[in-house]
Amino acid sequence: MLTDPTENQGILRAMLSVLLLTAGIAGQATAADPSLLQVCLDCHRGEQSRGAVPALEGQHAAYLSVQLTRFQERHRSSFPMSSMAAGLEPAQIGALAAALAARPWQPAGSPPAAATSIGASQLEALDCASCHGADYRGGGVIPRIAGQQAAYLERQIIGFADAERYHPPVGGGSRMYGIDPAFASAIAAALSALR
Repeated sequence: MLTDPTENQGILRAMLSVLLLTAGIAGQATAADPSLLQVCLDCHRGEQSRGAVPALEGQHAAYLSVQLTRFQERHRSSFPMSSMAAGLEPAQIGALAAALAARPWQPAGSPPAAATSIGASQLEALDCASCHGADYRGGGVIPRIAGQQAAYLERQIIGFADAERYHPPVGGGSRMYGIDPAFASAIAAALSALR
């Protein structure tokens, strides 16, 4: 049961937005419509309490555009994003991505207490820095993962490990298939703790 009225309002706004986008009504909004940006921010702020949802403020515009398009074309599946992206025009996707990227990066809540050297050694073994950069801030279509929500990162790493999501080969050409869930948790905690 949710007791925070602000969180309840955000959830209600997000549910209404899903209904509107699914019905195609929100697709009629202009590319500069601030209400569409607010819909994104209702769930995707760094300080929000639902940690399995990624923080998007300050993420790279090219990455955000690609992901919204992938949701829209159903190349990537995650409720409710496919429905929410379905009614967006390409200009709206570009405008939303640019507006989110222009905002300052808001790292995820407090760093997880579980951040250990195991996660850091796994990041090194997988050579994540070869694509995401030495500071894990990415660039272009490569996402910033430093300071991201730990629960979201863990879920994505497990998705890569289970081949539910595609991840290009990492350093040395190895794949992320079969990563142990404990290592996924440690990697996610180490990345989330980077500020």
